[in-house]
Order: sequence, then C-alpha cells, then structure tokens
Amino acid sequence: MLARQTVSRLLALIRANATAAFSVRYDDRCSRRSILERFPPNALSSILRYSPLQGRIAASQTCTVVRDFALNTPCLWTRVHVGSCSLSLYSGGELTRGRAHTWNSLSGALEVLSRGRGAETLTGVFVSFAAPCLKTPSSIIRLQHVLREGTIVKFVPYDSFTMRISSPENGRIIYAERMSSMSDFDWISVAAEIFCSPAPGLQILEISVPRDPWWSRTTGDRRPLVMPEDTLVGECGQLRVCRLSGILLGHTPAFSSLTTFNYQPIPNVLSLLGITEILTQMPTLQTLGLCGRLAFEQASASVAPMPAQTALRHRCLRRIALALATYDAHVADGVLSVIAFLTTVCTRADLAIIVDFQSLGDGPYGFCPAIPSLSSLHFAVPRPLEMELGHRTTLLRGADVTVLANPIVRSSSGLPIPNIGIRLFDLSTLVRMTVGEMHWEELVALSPTLPQLKLLCITLASCSIIGGICECPSVFTSVSSSSSERALDCPALETLRISFEPHNAFGNGNRCYLESLHDADSGDSVTPPYRCAYRNRGSLSLAEIYSLIHGSIRLSAPLRELVLFGVHALIDIDPVPAYLSIRKITEVLLVREEVAYEVQRSNALWSQRQNSLFWAPSDVFDPLHPSTFAAEDEMFDHIGPLPSSSL
Repeated sequence: MLARQTVSRLLALIRANATAAFSVRYDDRCSRRSILERFPPNALSSILRYSPLQGRIAASQTCTVVRDFALNTPCLWTRVHVGSCSLSLYSGGELTRGRAHTWNSLSGALEVLSRGRGAETLTGVFVSFAAPCLKTPSSIIRLQHVLREGTIVKFVPYDSFTMRISSPENGRIIYAERMSSMSDFDWISVAAEIFCSPAPGLQILEISVPRDPWWSRTTGDRRPLVMPEDTLVGECGQLRVCRLSGILLGHTPAFSSLTTFNYQPIPNVLSLLGITEILTQMPTLQTLGLCGRLAFEQASASVAPMPAQTALRHRCLRRIALALATYDAHVADGVLSVIAFLTTVCTRADLAIIVDFQSLGDGPYGFCPAIPSLSSLHFAVPRPLEMELGHRTTLLRGADVTVLANPIVRSSSGLPIPNIGIRLFDLSTLVRMTVGEMHWEELVALSPTLPQLKLLCITLASCSIIGGICECPSVFTSVSSSSSERALDCPALETLRISFEPHNAFGNGNRCYLESLHDADSGDSVTPPYRCAYRNRGSLSLAEIYSLIHGSIRLSAPLRELVLFGVHALIDIDPVPAYLSIRKITEVLLVREEVAYEVQRSNALWSQRQNSLFWAPSDVFDPLHPSTFAAEDEMFDHIGPLPSSSL
C-alpha cells in the first residue's frame, strides 16, 4: 500500500506532466506514446485508490488518459462525505456559515454516486445538514435523490451549539460551535420531507442525531425525536441494516425485514418492553445492538417478564450486544434479568450475548463515568472460557455471555488496582487468556491451576500507557525476584504469545507521551529528566524469556509454539546459549514484527469508542472489520469546502 504522502507527490507529478505529456498530438503522426500512456494501470489504480476523493476528482480532470481510466473504474467512486465533521469544534460562526456549502456539494456527491454504478462494492454517502437548510425545494430534492441513489446512506441532522471554553495557550475564554441535537419541530419537518420518500435500492441506513456534549446541558424539557411510521413510504425494499442514534423507534413497517439493527435512543432508557417491541417488529432480525441505561426506576414493570413477553419467541436472533452507559450496584440484577429474558425469548442454540461496559456515557466526549471492578463482573461469567486483562480492555467470555469493560488499572495515585477479583472466578474451564504485564505478578502470586488452558498471551507496553505510573518494573524483573513456588500450573498449555503494544499507539517518535508531559512541566528546573521504563521499543532477550517461563509457568510438556510479536530486535549478549535454552521448552520459536491478534482486537475495541460519537454496539462481534463510515474517513472522502476547525 502506498503512503498517502507518496500518493500526493505522484498526483502532483501527474498534474505537472499532463500538459507536456500530451503536447505531441496524434495529428502530428508521432508514434511515440506519452509518459502517462506508458504508465502501468495497476500503479495508476493504486495512486487514485489511496488518494483523497478531492485528489481523485482533480486527477480525473488533468488529461484524457487519467480521466478515461478514472471514469471507467467504478470502485474509485464508492464513498463520499458532504457537510461538517461530527467530531470537530469550530470557531464561532464557522459551523453556521458552512451550511451554505453543503447544498452546492450535494450535486457533486450525486455525480460521484453515478460514477460508482457498476462497482462490486456498495456506494455510500454521508451527509450532515441542519434543518434551516431545508428551506428551498432544490435542497430537499437533492437529499431525496441521495436517499434514492445510494445503497449506503448516513444522515446526520444537527443543530449548532455554542459553548464557552478556555484557550489552552493563554487561558482566554473563547466561543466555539459544535453539533448538537435538533429540536423536535425541526425533526418533524426533516422526517416528513426526506425520510418519508421511497428508496428501493437502499440497503444500509444510518441516522445519527448528535448528542449534547456536556453534562450541564440537559434535555429534560425536550420532546424525544421519533421515527415516523411512513419512513421510506412504508416499503422495506432491499433495506437490511439500520442504525438509529438519538431517535426513538416507533412503529416503522419499513424496518420489518431488517437483519441487523443498532439502537441508541434518547432518552437512553432500555426496558424489556422496548426490546419486546423491537423483536416483534423485526421477525427476521439476526444481530441486535442496544446502547443506553436499564430502566431500574421501573423495576417492577421492566425486569419482571409480562405474560405477552414470555409468549414471544424469536427464531432468527443470534447475536445481541448490550452496551450500558453507566455502572452501579444495581446493574448486576438488571443485566441478569435481561440475559434471562433474551435466552428465553430467542430460540437459537448458538445465541451469543455481549454486555459492554465500555459504552458512551453522559460525560464529555462520551467517557464512561463509572468503571466496574473485576470482582463486580463475576456475576455474568463465573466460569470463563476466555479472559483478557489487558492494557486497554477487560474481556470475560463464557459459553453464552461475554462481558467487556475498561482496563482495571485506575486509581487516585495512578498505580494499578490489585486484581483481587480473579479469586472469585472458576478458572478450571479457561481455554484462552491474555494478561497485561501490570497484572502478571499478581496472577503468578495466586498460583492458580489452569487445567484446560491452551493459549496464553502476555502483552507488554513499549511505552508507558497508564497515566501517573512512573518507572513501573517490567514483567521480567518482577518474576525473577519472586519465589519459585509461585507459578501458573498449565498442564495443557500449547501456545505462548508475548506481544508488545504498538509503539505509535501511545508514543510519538522516540519519546513516550509521559516523557513529553514531564519535560514540559519541569521546564528549566533541575529536576532530573524522566525516562519511561518501557523504552526498549520492541527489544527482547531470549534469556529473560526463558527465565520468565521457567520461573512462573509450570509445564507438563514442551510448548508447541512460542511466538514473539512486535519484536524489532533480540538483545542477547550470547544468543546461541539463549536460543538453545528456549528450544528446551518449545518445539517452534517464531519472531514477528507485527503485534498479536489479541492486541489488535483490544486496540480496535478501544478505538470504536474513543474515535467516534456514533458507533454501532454490534461492531464488537467483529472489531477488526472496517466500519461503514469511520471517523477518520470523513476528511479522506469529503467533497466541497469544509468549515475551518481551529480548535
């Protein structure tokens, strides 16, 4: 894959040589072909595919060769974004002024969709717009055309919200604009004019109303936004996937044939009655994602199943993601009631339920205000098949239920919280386990017996990623000083993976984030420079790895496979004896530069919640699969002017 910087240079080269390359015309009877005519088609395809949409449009206007190639390659025109980005803060007035550019860009977006006809992949269009823009018939007609022409459509109707923030440079109070939820009056006009038009070719529909970003802004005096009954004129057509965020689901016949539905209502209250209405409306539903709070204040009505609920049977639903916005002492009872209800209603034997405590909360930028401890997660998965205690996620997977939560490492002093909750779990059924180095010493101290454990992965940080932890000892030095009687008893262990976290995920260049902050705070003082304990950047010693395995893991037979991931160098002084020692405890030794799958999955789960205000809860089933509309693609596939974001 070509880097985007290289692509930009090649595009500039094409523009610069377009005139010179075709200065010799065919009527001059010259048999020599131009530079671009001799350009390999695969190389030209790569240049255009990995260039931004505006670069592709500009390149298609340079010369006949590039234009003919671009217009005859539909896969180059399958994504387009119009309007302001949902994750930005704008200077005062910029977001409002940017609305005028949206409607001029919609004509260009429709042209892009027409070029993408015939592509093997679906064509998608992202449009963010404000209700005051729907004052002209031409604007309404263009949005209706977008809904009719696109196979994947995401609409973000919004209103602008002005906030007072303090400048990070000088502390001066400045005013900024951000997207927020529109009023119910504006929503009625939007729904009636746009969403109630036919869309026979639409397959994936996403409607995301921005949430209010600050706690201080309440929505108690607002009426909820409700999806109209005549959405898509009541015809489901080819629609199979729908995502609603910030909107209440009413009786919508167009959703009767959905196979995937993700739902984040406002007000964000989930009840068994609401879940029953969803399952009743969507008999062919296979994947369901729900995000919100459980209705504990109505416990008598929402937790106890009603006769109508117990009579319901759903034969298609097989994957359910329940993302809870907060956690408190009453969540356990509610979660168990919902799980019991779903297992009763759904008749498939392969039903999988994920309870996600990493969801968007009510705090600024969606951070979850309460993080459950590991001991409080015991109620859902007492006998886990898989356990992950990583740097970014905590995962417990049982036979039918999986629990996700934030990493259990937070404390007021910045030091890791002792994982005393591990004692509460029955580890006799554990098959896969991933452990971050900050939990390894404590796990070894428990000396557990893991009779069925087949795969063990130990993750190492290449730079300090836990705020406030200074010079944390590595997993190798802590184990070497421990007693030989403390060790994991793993008689069935076959594969051991040791993987670094990706350095660029937390650091910048040769310095980690904490080093930069420490040096900035110290200034010209005589304070000695701070150096992160994880500065080796993927350097390992085979001798230390042998000591780690020999001193902390009891094996009944040599490992089948020992894999070192994220390693850039082996730093043994005498590598031959170190290698021979390793071969005594493993049949195969592999060293790879890429990080392990467990690390990739953990980072993908974390990125889903940190990089987007709108996300589909059911994406947790396949976090490595690219999202339909990722936050980082808003700029890459954008068309037309974009409001300047200087904050």
